[in-house]
Amino acid sequence: MFGWFKRIDVQVSPEIKGAIALEGKPQADMVIKRGTFFDDSWSWESTSTDADGHFYFAEKLVKARPVLYERQVGLQLLAVDYPKKGDEDLFFRMGESHDFKSPTRDLLTDGMYCELSAEYTMSYLKFIENPSAVWRGFESKCRFLHADKVVVSQAELDVAELERRWRTIHQLLSALERSAKVLDTDQYARDDMQEYIEGGFETVQSIPELETDSQKLSTLPALKQQFQTYQDLLNKDEQQ
Repeated sequence: MFGWFKRIDVQVSPEIKGAIALEGKPQADMVIKRGTFFDDSWSWESTSTDADGHFYFAEKLVKARPVLYERQVGLQLLAVDYPKKGDEDLFFRMGESHDFKSPTRDLLTDGMYCELSAEYTMSYLKFIENPSAVWRGFESKCRFLHADKVVVSQAELDVAELERRWRTIHQLLSALERSAKVLDTDQYARDDMQEYIEGGFETVQSIPELETDSQKLSTLPALKQQFQTYQDLLNKDEQQ
């Protein structure tokens, strides 16, 4: 029982090795701030880039008691005095429950090259220590030295999105089948069905953006017709 009173190390930031550029030019003597969120508050520290735009932050640990609930941690990196003096430009942000310690995050921040003029985008981590783990998102203006190992590629994202769209079509058809059976007795069934039908048409229409399998593509007209059949049923019921 005394283990609950023993404090443990919680990693609120891995070691960070990075570089800052603006339109491809390394930014020397730029102040970089690291913000770490823990125990409902932010803590801040700063460093400056060298002549080649490189910056560094050591791993940061805090002592805390073990908890049964989720303890939120967060990490932000900001460039100071950009785009103008007095401003702060957020170029990297991620969050997690409990702590950041993992081989994947250690690799992610072991070489990050951040372009301040780049678009701020969402990327996803694939955990090398647990390949079946759910991808976790983070936002940045950066490229990563070990991206091929730990960052989900666009091709992988496209595959996952395509699977989601096919799954959505069949889920909507199942929902429509259930709603159609109670159309005469459930006052909300009509609105539900219309929403499912519109979602179905939209999803069917979006499939060819990603699908290359001709056999699967050949099933789309029949699927579209199934949604049309439910639309006709709704229209007929409304006329009556």
